[in-house]
Amino acid sequence: MVFESLFKEFKHIVVFDIRMAGLIPKESPVVEMAACRFSMVNGKIVNDVNYETVVNLSSKNTIDQEVMKKYGISKEKLDAGIDEKEAVENMYNVLCRPSTLLVSYGNPEFIFLADVMNRYKKAAFINDCRTGLLDIRTVLRDRGQNVSLSKAIEAYGLGSKYNLSNQEGICSGDKCKALATLLLRLHNERDDLYRYQNWFGYDTEKAPAWKLNVVSYVHQSVSNVMVPENGILPLRFIAGL
Repeated sequence: MVFESLFKEFKHIVVFDIRMAGLIPKESPVVEMAACRFSMVNGKIVNDVNYETVVNLSSKNTIDQEVMKKYGISKEKLDAGIDEKEAVENMYNVLCRPSTLLVSYGNPEFIFLADVMNRYKKAAFINDCRTGLLDIRTVLRDRGQNVSLSKAIEAYGLGSKYNLSNQEGICSGDKCKALATLLLRLHNERDDLYRYQNWFGYDTEKAPAWKLNVVSYVHQSVSNVMVPENGILPLRFIAGL
């Protein structure tokens, strides 16, 4: 069964991606949002939702040109986007389900999601004890792949299907599909993803400046080989190693 061990603890798994027009939470408008949701329905795991939208930034003309250049989004597509509040409401309806595991790549994605949801008073579910957070980047470091997402995609044999060499130019929906497929490859490689929920590693000298209260942030050593099963970040920290 796909993601069998994860579905023992959760009823839904949502892989998401969010793009902002800047790098500072609370100051950056949303550009794109996307999510792929997998749910347990009548004893079977199904991909029941694929959501993707572009936000109309016409009221913020000062950043339109920068956004179009950075993300490769045409002015027509940007102008045809929906209002940020509507986009957040739609995303909330995809994500906010009892017993959900939220999955993305890197702490910033989760920080931006929490901030955007908080703008419209919809962030409470992220701190709900029934919600888990899984950072693929943390898992990859323990698998000996402390590389960019595009390199990880290539390392797991997905390069011909998903070209993420220009991550800024790829739409969020395609990135979500690539992340979901990578998650499955990681699960099939070693079934320990459930241990990583709410454990985020970092390989910099200092911990991230922006943190989520429900996440334990731990310095993660970097290796070029996959660590043994009893040496993964969560177990190593619990053991005091």
